[in-house]
Formats: sequence, structure tokens, C-alpha cells
Amino acid sequence: MAWYRSEAGRPQGARMAVVNAVGVSVFFAVYFVGFSRLSPLFKRPWLSLAIGVAFAVIAWGIRRMSRAAAIAGLVLCLGWVILHMPSLLYAVYRYGNGMALFWVIVDIVFLSFYLIAVRATGAYHNLSASASPARMQTTSSQRPTSPLHSRPDR
Repeated sequence: MAWYRSEAGRPQGARMAVVNAVGVSVFFAVYFVGFSRLSPLFKRPWLSLAIGVAFAVIAWGIRRMSRAAAIAGLVLCLGWVILHMPSLLYAVYRYGNGMALFWVIVDIVFLSFYLIAVRATGAYHNLSASASPARMQTTSSQRPTSPLHSRPDR
């Protein structure tokens, strides 16, 4: 997160901070769509396909700096962690499963990427809103172009 905090004052830094969340969303989309292709093994393959499509839309939204998409990604990832984490922690505690420990760490890292995306999209919109009055001042000092406000040249 230190690399994000140092870049928080610039819109380009906020744009760079969402790159990881876009990658995680694409990973989840491919992961769930891949499970939907294994339809004989699951009773509800359409649910996995729907979640995969939702993560693809979230990736697109986060890439466009949408706060709603970042929050939706955070909520879906948090739901995934809440459902997935107990079984992983049980496997680590009971059996000493190293792969389960790997997925615990990966889930925490993915969740942190979405938290960073929520912060970055918020910072981007705050920076965009604070830059707008400066643009308004430069355009308001120029000569009006409306025919109602302009005087004919004599």
C-alpha cells in the first residue's frame, strides 16, 4: 500500500492503483467461467457462469474508475472470503495443508487489492472534482461565445 499512498495526489497514481483489482477480477471471471464449463460435476453451473460474468463486468467497471464497481468487487470478494476461509483454515489447522495456507494468503491479498481499488477510485473522483473548478475559472475568464452575451463588432 505504500506505493499507492505516495501516488495519492495524482490521478495517474490512482489509475495505477486499480490495475491489481482489474487483474484479480479477470482471474475470478476466468476461474468461475472455468467451473461453469465443468457442468456435469456441479448442480448449478449457471450460478458459476453468472458470477464469472459479474466479475468480468466488475473488471471493466474498475478499469473505467467506477466506484460502484470497486465496491461491488469488494463485496463479492468479501463474500467469497467469508464462504471460503473457514474450510481453508480448518484444512490448515487439522491437516497442515500447505496448499490451503497458500489460498488463505491469496484470498487476503485479493481482498486488499479490492480495498485499494475502492480507495483509488474514490481518490480519483475527488481529484477530478477538485480539478474541475480550476478548469471552470480558466474558461470563465475567456470571452463568452454565446450570441446572447457577445456584442456585435462595430
